[in-house]
Amino acid sequence: MRRVFIVDYGKQSEKLDSKYYPLIWVAFAVATIFANLYSIYSGYIAENMERSAIVTKVLMDVVINGVLPVAICYLVTSVFYRSLVKRGLFTIPRKDFIYFTLIFLTGARFLTGLVRVFGFLDDSVFMYSILYTDVIFTTIALYLEFFLVLAPKYLNPTESHAHFKVLSKLYTIWIAVIATIVFFVVILMVE
Repeated sequence: MRRVFIVDYGKQSEKLDSKYYPLIWVAFAVATIFANLYSIYSGYIAENMERSAIVTKVLMDVVINGVLPVAICYLVTSVFYRSLVKRGLFTIPRKDFIYFTLIFLTGARFLTGLVRVFGFLDDSVFMYSILYTDVIFTTIALYLEFFLVLAPKYLNPTESHAHFKVLSKLYTIWIAVIATIVFFVVILMVE
């Protein structure tokens, strides 16, 4: 027997005003660039470049270290929301889910940047921060988002349990993927 869900997205009340969406995108891009500031700086120090090459490299760094990670996180968050809907869990409005997640990830990236700034004092701090800070701060941020925003504002206890089961599994898989990729990048950097 197949269950059919009729979703009326128009009746979901969004709690986050749409005028803040561009600000969230910009803040997330700036926090991501800040988190990668040490690696960007080391890339400039390692090369002797002319002014035109510096301008090109700055634009590439903004795209690669700012815009691209934001777009990837937006797509991954959209996939997370789509998995909730496939399981019949559509209590949280789509845009609220995505943008609250981006807000919490912005905080995680900013904290990661604060830790990585100490890489200017000692290179080993940067190497350890690559391995641990992204995974730790992202995990904390995503669970804080669930317990501080999603569960209290949108869900009753039954829905909260169902959402938590799905989201925690997705978050764990995503964090494992990030940790594996970061681990291999660090190994390549060391060699």
